[in-house]
Amino acid sequence: MSDFPTRANFFDASALAKVYSKEYGSDILIEYFYNYAPTKFTTPFCLYEALNVLKTKWLHRKELASPNI
Repeated sequence: MSDFPTRANFFDASALAKVYSKEYGSDILIEYFYNYAPTKFTTPFCLYEALNVLKTKWLHRKELASPNI
């Protein structure tokens, strides 16, 4: 038996962007995303929009740090 309720968790573009960038309220969403949402879904349109938002934050606004690879 699982500790989580059986349900689908759909994340839109703004929620996906908050998971990977530090914004107001992102700490609450990050905890839910990693600890309380065993199933994660989004639409292709939301995925592409989130990638566009993250790219803008990274390249143009310099809000995201580059990973040390």
